[in-house]
Amino acid sequence: MKAILIKTSYEEIKRVGSLYEAIRGHWYLRLVRAKNYTHVIAAIKGEKDIKAVYKVLKWEESDTCGNRIMFEGVPDTNLEKLFVGKELNPNFFTQGRRNPCSYIEENTSLVA
Repeated sequence: MKAILIKTSYEEIKRVGSLYEAIRGHWYLRLVRAKNYTHVIAAIKGEKDIKAVYKVLKWEESDTCGNRIMFEGVPDTNLEKLFVGKELNPNFFTQGRRNPCSYIEENTSLVA
């Protein structure tokens, strides 16, 4: 599975109303590259477990922020059964990392 891991905060979830809305948009990523990724993995900053898995229906440019993208998606219930609650691979928690998004290639281990 090619996915993009996106970390958000509880404050952002509260501000926008749901985990999905908190992770779906306004990320500084290249649209051309993101279109090659079929799923988004949701996590919370400071926590190590997977909160949700979304199947991407469409990637598009964000019309509210320049040079940013967003996705439309639906929960992938089959993958959520496999991954939600599992601890992420420690490689996704490098110190000093500013971008809350990480590309996950097919040969990368998602969980610890």
